[in-house]
Amino acid sequence: MLTADDGRIVDLTPPPERDKLFLKESSKKVFLVPLGPVPEEYLSWIPAYYRRMFKLNIQVLPVVPLNPSVGNATRRQLIAERLVALMKSALQEQARDQSTILLGLTSEDMFIQSYDWRYAINYREDGRFGVVSTARLKPALFFQKWNHALALSRLQKMLTKNVYLLCFGAPMSGDDTNAVSGGVMSPGEVDYMSDEIVGAEGRWHSLRSGTVPTISMIMDRKRPTAWNMEWSAKPPTDVSTEYFAADLWAGIFIQRKTDFYLAGDFPVQFVRTYASQDAQSREFGVGTNDSLDISMAGEPNKTFRTG
Repeated sequence: MLTADDGRIVDLTPPPERDKLFLKESSKKVFLVPLGPVPEEYLSWIPAYYRRMFKLNIQVLPVVPLNPSVGNATRRQLIAERLVALMKSALQEQARDQSTILLGLTSEDMFIQSYDWRYAINYREDGRFGVVSTARLKPALFFQKWNHALALSRLQKMLTKNVYLLCFGAPMSGDDTNAVSGGVMSPGEVDYMSDEIVGAEGRWHSLRSGTVPTISMIMDRKRPTAWNMEWSAKPPTDVSTEYFAADLWAGIFIQRKTDFYLAGDFPVQFVRTYASQDAQSREFGVGTNDSLDISMAGEPNKTFRTG
């Protein structure tokens, strides 16, 4: 990119080539959701770029305003989990559609409440939702501050990573130089990434040895069945859906079902889970337990009288 005399940024970057590995078009519908004000230069390139690279139609939605509940005033940061909850609340129809991916984008700094990290660039949840923060992607070093293209390059890599993972079910990699590197914790590490699924060494590196191959499906009477190359600890909150998963390594079949969901500031989701090959009697019978880990109990050999 070059900066013209009138201040305009001229993009001389060659257009992206069609991805050679994921030639089959994804059936997922992808929406980019600005969470609070986001500069137009961070949004305008997205639809054309991913249409050319993956034949993927990404639609940029109107801004979803932030509210005080999604932030931590003490840390002066937004909470990643609450940003996802905000997207789900503001876009309920899209959130219920299991074939839809929602990618949030915020200019504010954020952290993941369930981890002890100082900050987070990226956060994903339930295989369908993600949030990217651009606050730390801006160049901080003195000799980099005039490089306007660096922040956009970093953002492009993080969005591409989410597209590979959420739309195509690609696994995370231990190679720091490919698009799905699992070791990215800082902006400097983003710079080592490329936008290709195979990195500089020309071969695949698994993030962890012995990674278990899994597959899952979500069945909804009103929508097509959604398939994923992973499983989730929580099924959809919609009680009419059915969630099935399989551990292909051990041959374990898992069924999860939401019995009830209470929304609000502190949502409660009650899930029943059945796992084959589990012969132990649990809360809901052999091999079947629940997400709240509650069960009926009583005193043996005790007679109760009424009336």
